Amino acid sequence: MKQSLVSINLSYAYLVSRISYASRELKEYFMEKITVDLSIAGGMPCIRGTRIPVHIIIGLLKAGETCEGILKAYPHISKDDIEACVQYEKIRIGEKS
Repeated sequence: MKQSLVSINLSYAYLVSRISYASRELKEYFMEKITVDLSIAGGMPCIRGTRIPVHIIIGLLKAGETCEGILKAYPHISKDDIEACVQYEKIRIGEKS
């Protein structure tokens, strides 16, 4: 079932609001790195400027892939992008960094 743009944007806004404990700079950094757009990857959170969903990077890390291995497979992303994915996932599951 396809999620509506409103529910996706609200979910994203909720996740961003969960980093209220963080500095303004961290919030801005986070929003620069991760984006949600219904026209890209079905509205899944992706690394900004790519069609790479956050869950792909998280899945690779959980499977034991190193940052260097991910960067080799996806040379157009940066280590900061990978860190943003990790931070996004922590916020999504309710952890503080």
